[in-house]
Amino acid sequence: MTQSIFASKSRKVLAVLLSAVLLCSVALMAVVHSTRSSAATPTALLYVGYNEEDGNWYAYNTVTGEIDGSYTGIAANENGWWRIERGKVNFDFTGLAQNDNGWYYLENGCVNFEYEGIVSNQNGYWYVRYGTVAFDYTGFLYVYFQGEYGYWYVRNGQVLIRETGIGQYDDGSLWYYENGKINFDYNGSYTYNGVTYKITEGHVDDSFSGMVQNPDGSITRFDNGKVNRRYNGIARYNGKSYYVRRGTAKTNYTGKIIVNGKIYSVQKGVIVG
Repeated sequence: MTQSIFASKSRKVLAVLLSAVLLCSVALMAVVHSTRSSAATPTALLYVGYNEEDGNWYAYNTVTGEIDGSYTGIAANENGWWRIERGKVNFDFTGLAQNDNGWYYLENGCVNFEYEGIVSNQNGYWYVRYGTVAFDYTGFLYVYFQGEYGYWYVRNGQVLIRETGIGQYDDGSLWYYENGKINFDYNGSYTYNGVTYKITEGHVDDSFSGMVQNPDGSITRFDNGKVNRRYNGIARYNGKSYYVRRGTAKTNYTGKIIVNGKIYSVQKGVIVG
């Protein structure tokens, strides 16, 4: 294989090179690589070049000058980073592909370093930033996804579309999400990682103190948006006073209690005298 494979000056090569650049859709020069991505060039051992004999683009070994037919991944030239399958550029590839530096989003066979959004593969849904799966990102992402705009929760780059829980927004506030998205219509309580929170319109209401009835029917005491398991005494809910022990109304208790030296009668947790 001659060196003309790598540096032909013929009009044919220039024309094909131009078409490849157009397929890439974005002019990805070396400065873009260094500013848009923290990863190094995919591999210095491979170079994507044009083969005049069959009109295709291949990944060539920079030492031997031969096509590396065993390689599948991403390789680069001065025009971008390209999807390689068994040594050949696949211009039809759109989706996520991996190399030693991470996972990248490609369109028409070329990494699109300008892309930001959610992309799926066989392992789930992923947040892509500057063309790279953002494994370093955990938080809420406001984006159009699954037919609507919303705040979707991302953990280590993965969109948690099958998970319900509590997540932290950029400003430090906590929010309740269902199937990966903040539910602004939810009001009530929710227990996550052993902590029960008061939720108001999807937001953990850290200003709230009072009694709340939980989905299981229990009534618990909240202070500053969280169940106060240290609370013992009497607290009001829906016009009634309840006997509260360790943060929970004792609705199964009937009898007498003493609070601050005073005797109270209790009927199924409600103070009656």
